[in-house]
Amino acid sequence: DVNKIKLDGSSSLIGITIELIKKSILLVGSQSSLPNISLLLGTEVLEWGDQKENHTIKYNVRNTPVTFIEDMQYRLDPRTVVLEMMKILKDKEKKNGKT
Repeated sequence: DVNKIKLDGSSSLIGITIELIKKSILLVGSQSSLPNISLLLGTEVLEWGDQKENHTIKYNVRNTPVTFIEDMQYRLDPRTVVLEMMKILKDKEKKNGKT
């Protein structure tokens, strides 16, 4: 529940972002810093881009589950991302016994 994240005058944007990622079941985004942070925190990632090996192996030191869609031209149809996200979430529901 993100409402349980304690905020005060010393809260930082990166601190809030990290807490939100830790409470998430999946982070979706193109290869960038947020998916990399998610990999370090152990939150599953769905990402796309042109550096699959870096983002699935080299930067994934915790072996966090990651689905990488290769998109060398950054012209990925958003429907592809949505369909893959739905598949991942459906698989998670099955694993948790919520079909």
